[in-house]
Amino acid sequence: MATNPALVAHLYRRAGFGALPAELDELSQHSWTDLVDNLLAGLSGPDPAGEVVPLPHLTTIPESNVPGHQFNGWDEYNYLISWWLERMIVTSTPLREKLALLLHSQFPTSWSKVGWAYMMYVQNQIFRTLGPGNFETLVQAVAKDPAMLIWLDADMIIRQQSHGQRSLDDFCRRFYGAPDTGPELLPYTLDDLLAALNEVLPHDWRGFFQSRVYQINEHAPVGGIENGGWRLIYSGTPNQQIHAREDATGRVDFSFSLGMSVETAGGEKIARQESRCPPALAVAADRRRQAHRGAARPCSPQARVSAEGKTV
Repeated sequence: MATNPALVAHLYRRAGFGALPAELDELSQHSWTDLVDNLLAGLSGPDPAGEVVPLPHLTTIPESNVPGHQFNGWDEYNYLISWWLERMIVTSTPLREKLALLLHSQFPTSWSKVGWAYMMYVQNQIFRTLGPGNFETLVQAVAKDPAMLIWLDADMIIRQQSHGQRSLDDFCRRFYGAPDTGPELLPYTLDDLLAALNEVLPHDWRGFFQSRVYQINEHAPVGGIENGGWRLIYSGTPNQQIHAREDATGRVDFSFSLGMSVETAGGEKIARQESRCPPALAVAADRRRQAHRGAARPCSPQARVSAEGKTV
């Protein structure tokens, strides 16, 4: 049974990014049930059109630790934007990309706050792969992502120094809570961001971001976790976030054990030397995902978060 083209257009605007006139003509020949089922199937199905969009090179944390390595974070950020926009345009699973975009707007992280395009890409992939599934699993993965850890740290500083009277919510109301005027383009600078934070709580926020975003640190910013009464422990078993990241990026990280990582580029497996552990013997690692899923790896601490003896 054919469907009213106006209803089809509305459906694809809300559950995707719209449809061209020729696409609407074809889609309108299908029943409403078939159209909805097809969109929902895309939440877990492959995206052949989106996968062919080439991902620009984004500097990883291990690469940034290489002496003398330099990169332009602003350029990488703009390349990442272009990559996602193109993927939105050509995707064969529009509902999944629309959901990733929705989730991106629900969590308080962005490049302007984190300053690292690769971190934003990892979080983007978390939204894309875990977004359609269990929400608790998604939130736990996002909460352990470096982009979120920085803002959790800021929230705990505000809560502790204001004796529980203020939180990051107060910053969000000041920074994002202008009167509703409809869509507007309102660019801002780091100074604007720091001014809004200082209105909530006077603090060395410039130094805060300098140490957590722009300086190279050996460990992730876990102050927000520890100041909240939690304890960071390590296990030899990869957690759900690591599995999701490896499946999404095609990159397997052996940097804590073999001193290398393996990723797929153009159909070929490429090994990159890392610097977290002294490199061991070079071995064939491309079967790790099938042969060692869930197995412990030597010198491979994987983070879990626990409180009062409970693992989350």
